[in-house]
Amino acid sequence: MNMIQFLALSMMSLLVIINAQTVTDSRFFMDDDNDAGLTALPIDVCFNSNGAPPTRYTRYTCNAVGTQVTKIKYSDEACTVQEGGAQLYENPPSCGLYSFSCTNTANNYMAVGAYFNFVGNDNTCQNLQSSIPSVIGCFCNGDGTSYTSFCSSNTVGNITTYTNGGCSGTGTIEDLSVCKLVDDSVINVYAKIAGCNRATTTDKDYYKYKTMNISKLLRM
Repeated sequence: MNMIQFLALSMMSLLVIINAQTVTDSRFFMDDDNDAGLTALPIDVCFNSNGAPPTRYTRYTCNAVGTQVTKIKYSDEACTVQEGGAQLYENPPSCGLYSFSCTNTANNYMAVGAYFNFVGNDNTCQNLQSSIPSVIGCFCNGDGTSYTSFCSSNTVGNITTYTNGGCSGTGTIEDLSVCKLVDDSVINVYAKIAGCNRATTTDKDYYKYKTMNISKLLRM
């Protein structure tokens, strides 16, 4: 193998790694058992995973050494009345459903609210019915696609989806700073950011997750 062939293969390997990598500072568990579908959810946070009756809440916890995640559903918003048995997950995949990290140190997430009235429209997002916490970072979905979740304040945030696994290039931005109709199948349900839980809120962090993959590899 000559040098040109070696470099070409090396670059192809680099692109494969970049195109399928989750990058976040926070602990998370990827699950689709909620009203939002497949998304990265925070650890040790009780949240409303299923808003339609019967309402259910979910919390994920890590074991002491960070190798397992336990998922438990509850019937109350304080996550004290358990519903059903606990589910245990270990040996996570690198991307997508049931991937997780218990070793990261942050717990940053954006609360994405669902707003609706049973009678009439709530097209100004005044009546918050439930919210799903979306962990801040870049997450590969396991099917060759990815997304970033970002918020800079309790009123500014977005989710950007990509057709590659590494949150690179130009994506499709969903601006959650504005009230937007997301479901009209039964009643009109609107989405908007409902909160931003993070230690720091700089706009520079939005770009960090898109460039961290490459910069880490170039330092290797």
